[in-house]
Amino acid sequence: SPPPPPPPPAPPEMDFPPPKPGDYVVHLHHEGEALADSFVIACVDDVRPKGAGYHLSVEFHNCVRKRGRLEIKSKDKGIRWDYATKAQIDAEITPPRYTSSDTFSSDSDDEQEDIKCAVCGSGDNPATLLLCDKCNRGTHFHCLDPPLTTLPEGEWLCERCVWGDDDDDDDVH
Repeated sequence: SPPPPPPPPAPPEMDFPPPKPGDYVVHLHHEGEALADSFVIACVDDVRPKGAGYHLSVEFHNCVRKRGRLEIKSKDKGIRWDYATKAQIDAEITPPRYTSSDTFSSDSDDEQEDIKCAVCGSGDNPATLLLCDKCNRGTHFHCLDPPLTTLPEGEWLCERCVWGDDDDDDDVH
């Protein structure tokens, strides 16, 4: 008779409990930058042990890719990933993402208060700030070259995201 199958791998040794489904985590977005300055925020859907860490199936909230996997390890906590703080969640998830079917109103001005135009640096006229669908950077319609007079249909990316490095070919962030 064939030998019995090997036992499932033991969960990795972690200095803290792993994220659970429903938890929010931040993960380093660009190598060479600090986690606090360059991160994607993700809601955990599933957690599976992998080697010395975990594979997380996630839904991204401030990334052009909407779903994906993250690999986390204990030794990288605070450097490559961490649990999201309430401030990070509020800053990255609470502000609305406008689509072509949305209308602008002065009610949204308070939520947009901290967003500044990437071109002129002003936060004036927040209802005319177009938010990049990848990095959430704002740009006034009239500061674009050429200027826009209407909200573009579908996804809009700022010039930095259009011309910047994009690792979207890789399934793992």
